[in-house]
Amino acid sequence: MRLAIIESWALFTVFAGVAVGATQDLPRPRVRDLGVVVGVLPTGPLNAITDVEGVAVGNTTLIKGDGIRTGVTAILPHRGNIFKEKVPGAVVVANGFGKLAGSTQVNELGEIETPILLTSTLSVPKVADAVIDYVLGLSGNEDVVSVNPLVGETNDARLNDIRARAISRDDVFAAIRGATSGPPDCGLSPIGISILVGSKSPRKWLPGNCHVASSRKMVHTRLPAFRRAMELLSLT
Repeated sequence: MRLAIIESWALFTVFAGVAVGATQDLPRPRVRDLGVVVGVLPTGPLNAITDVEGVAVGNTTLIKGDGIRTGVTAILPHRGNIFKEKVPGAVVVANGFGKLAGSTQVNELGEIETPILLTSTLSVPKVADAVIDYVLGLSGNEDVVSVNPLVGETNDARLNDIRARAISRDDVFAAIRGATSGPPDCGLSPIGISILVGSKSPRKWLPGNCHVASSRKMVHTRLPAFRRAMELLSLT
């Protein structure tokens, strides 16, 4: 049995050691590559949420003109019809100043029934609506009359024209349908495109910033039939 513990915006962590002045053309190591080890548990082969069998991550990045620097990330617990094959889940909040959609039902029922989406703060309602469209359109869901989209966010207003709410239904569908099980994209992609360190920082992008699914720890129980994977979605 696998238990994916999905945390909302509160589980995003920006390490102070990120070099703001780095150029986006240079490859950047991850923090573990620099000798910084978080916790005592071993990681999976990719040190990513996609180490868990079946989990996939997809992205859509929007860069338009001088104003739009945003995107959307989709995390799929598995490749099937998630509404019909729900997965165990929970939401842990360490900082309640966020606009997480769908958390109350997840904690009430202990299950996730849609892909998990991460996007710009003011685009949460649009993304949630697109997720509902996606779920209603799946084969076998013709009689579905209630959907609980799970959408988290990060405020990218310092680097993006957040009021434009540029994310579209097609962008959400592309992120979901393009999800893969390999190493998640890091650097200037989806919500990572507009993350910055420090509220007073100038407009600088952080190449090498891994916006999602950057760390994964395995916990094996004493019972051989039960294996639990704790997933940490983080900005590192």
